[in-house]
Amino acid sequence: GVDVDIIRLTHSPSVSSARSLPRDDLKTITTDPLLKSIGVTSALFYQEAIVCEADADRAFYAEIASRLNDKRGFRHAAFLNGYGKHTMPRIVEALRSLGIPTVGIMDLDWIKEDGAVVENYMSGFGVPEGMKEAFRSARRAVRSSLERADERYKRNGGLAVLSGDEKRAAENFVAMAKQYGICLLYTSDAADDLLCV
Repeated sequence: GVDVDIIRLTHSPSVSSARSLPRDDLKTITTDPLLKSIGVTSALFYQEAIVCEADADRAFYAEIASRLNDKRGFRHAAFLNGYGKHTMPRIVEALRSLGIPTVGIMDLDWIKEDGAVVENYMSGFGVPEGMKEAFRSARRAVRSSLERADERYKRNGGLAVLSGDEKRAAENFVAMAKQYGICLLYTSDAADDLLCV
């Protein structure tokens, strides 16, 4: 309950930084029921954050990261979870506002979303206004390709159900999404998917 300003210091081999986190911003985050319940403030003590759709996903990817840590030099990251994919943009936006590099890991079926839901994702993950229409169009095209190839694409191999130009277009969309910290699970190798962060 004490009003304090926090200075968040970070250091990596290539750069060091200091960022002031004003008490009003912190108060907003610590009193928001969603952000408080998932422990957003704990991410202040990590180099970056990874937000998953649900608690089971968080536990799964945190375990993979701990096993990769020695082998691939996985960085020091806080794993948090929303209450379904619809809460993720709000969490990512809050963490990034505190200067914490943050990505979200979500299932490929996210591309089924439309309208205001997609707008919410693009805004929360920081897709620039000038890129939003290209992002929407690419997502629609990939969704159509997947649904034409196999209605059960998520269970039957994800992007593996595609071939040729449609597969290349889908891979380009996944790469585009990754630029904004939207990591889509689309292979059978969870360890490789985690490396998107």
